[in-house]
Amino acid sequence: MTVSWVSSPVRNATGDAIAMLTVSRLPGRRDRLEFADEQIVLEEEGTYVFAIERADELGDLIVEPGDELFSFDDTSRSRGRLQPRQHVGRIRVVVRDARAEGVVVLSVRPRKLDEETEYRQMLDDIADIATEAILQGFAPAALALVHDPATRPELLYQQFAFLQARLSTSGEHDLAMVLNRPHRAWIDQEEHRLPGSPLRGGSRQIRALTRAGARVPAPSNVALASLPRRLAVTRSEETLDTEPNRFVAFALQRWRELAFRVLDLLTAQVKRSGPISRGIDAAGEVIALLDHALSAPMFREVGRLTSFPTGKRLSRSS
Repeated sequence: MTVSWVSSPVRNATGDAIAMLTVSRLPGRRDRLEFADEQIVLEEEGTYVFAIERADELGDLIVEPGDELFSFDDTSRSRGRLQPRQHVGRIRVVVRDARAEGVVVLSVRPRKLDEETEYRQMLDDIADIATEAILQGFAPAALALVHDPATRPELLYQQFAFLQARLSTSGEHDLAMVLNRPHRAWIDQEEHRLPGSPLRGGSRQIRALTRAGARVPAPSNVALASLPRRLAVTRSEETLDTEPNRFVAFALQRWRELAFRVLDLLTAQVKRSGPISRGIDAAGEVIALLDHALSAPMFREVGRLTSFPTGKRLSRSS
């Protein structure tokens, strides 16, 4: 439900509120304003009044993004106008002074698409079509993987933007499902035991007892006259070092490399602007999420991917 004003805390890295951001509608305007999912919700092309209140007034504030979205009444930068313009999506606002720094997240909804479900469905459709187009290039059953360091710089931001958008919406949930339910397989290992060792019953063990080769006299309580000098026993062990799990590790590592390339390019810029700062923050968030996923115990026994599995092979293995 749209209201005349809403407030949201500005929290530091430990989750403590260091300030309060209040956004209000201007008299006579009908721009969307509400509080949903613990975020202040604004409307594309809207105009609002904002105020930042702190418990301790220590001096002027630094607000990022600054002049791109905010018009400040004075040098304190604690009051003024907030105009999202056409920046639809999530906006991470950083507020800092000489003593503390915190973050508050705004959500800007599109004006042209009235229903949020239509906007989200549009993004999902684009993602599905793009993914299908990429996978069509992997028709062979297996391809040798060779890393090609050559990239097209004009596509780097597009690749990262697609990755960051997917991870910021359902990335943590999807990764948690993969890490908590990894693909498992069983491998057979043959070992040799002395006669008289306990054996699990089965056709393999029966064939091992009657196999040709060096033999020794059997004990009196055994129906056979002789036993093999060494019994070849097959033991099955569970393993996580499977092709699907190797593919997951490969994908996470490539995504991490992509985020680091973006981070390196942005941090090398001499002039630090609002878009560059937001890009650095976004790249850092993606890297932290992927580092957490790659530190999962399952990847300690997962080897290197040497061939690219197609969709059919992955589905049969899952």
